[in-house]
Amino acid sequence: MNNPRFEELLREGAAPHALLLAGMQGCGQNALARRFAALYLGLPESGLANSPYFYMCTETVVDAVRDAAFFVNRQAYGAGRRCVIFPDAHNLQPLAQNALLKTLEEPPANTLMILTGHEPGLLSTIRSRCAALRVGAEDANSFQTRLLREGIAPERAAICAALSGGAYDSAKEYATEQYWDFRRGVLDLIERLLHGKPVLLELHKYLAEQQPRPSVNSEKKKAGVQRESIAAFLELLLSVLRDIRMLRLDIRLPIIHADRADSLGKHAALFTNSALQGMMRVGFDAQKFLRDNASPPLLLDWSWAEMQQYINKDT
Repeated sequence: MNNPRFEELLREGAAPHALLLAGMQGCGQNALARRFAALYLGLPESGLANSPYFYMCTETVVDAVRDAAFFVNRQAYGAGRRCVIFPDAHNLQPLAQNALLKTLEEPPANTLMILTGHEPGLLSTIRSRCAALRVGAEDANSFQTRLLREGIAPERAAICAALSGGAYDSAKEYATEQYWDFRRGVLDLIERLLHGKPVLLELHKYLAEQQPRPSVNSEKKKAGVQRESIAAFLELLLSVLRDIRMLRLDIRLPIIHADRADSLGKHAALFTNSALQGMMRVGFDAQKFLRDNASPPLLLDWSWAEMQQYINKDT
């Protein structure tokens, strides 16, 4: 990964408090974690081992994570920055992941926590509290360039590349007129939802009638389209909540939905970090339930009800 802007943020101490370097084993994520730690601390990589500001949590048990939590919470000499790396964090035992979650929920100032590993092996609540960078996938900038060459407008190309998660076929699919129209309608409904408007019935109708991609045949239309539409809705909902959280925390990294930056900025002023984290947890749980074959209409009702407790409280 070569991202000069992100490396500049690390040097300035303006990076997010928790970073997840996600990718398959052998893609270089642990080496990249050490490089980022050295940039953040202003040290050569060879100086990390002897630095009182650096900690590597190499064990997977809960006591090891508690030791790391003690390290990030203690008073640093001269109030300097601190960095801790959790390599292959997907291997952490369940109690250890819960202990790590507590530290991520109330991150100390001037501290960077870097996790590496596979996203599916981590609690959704841990993933939601980290800024994720995918290692080993093609860079989103190169996807954007390829989409531009295919005649996609610059703004759309940038958003579709960011949504793709490192898969060019997905980026091309997001760039189609059908998905772009679907996205526009869903984002309008999400913004009204976040303002506390009663749009559940309208959302049900929209997801039943508007599809993110063409149906292959009539049987698929009957059996799988509603599930596909709700999956696409949840994906967009989580991407919007991530953007709002980035804006609220003033993390100077590009947001995905740059064409909605003004309205998302207004939402960032409406919600606390706790409420945003809670809503993201609902989204992650809904994705899991959908993969476990939950009824799509009932899942949408459940997600709506769960989110209302955060929306009604903060708006």
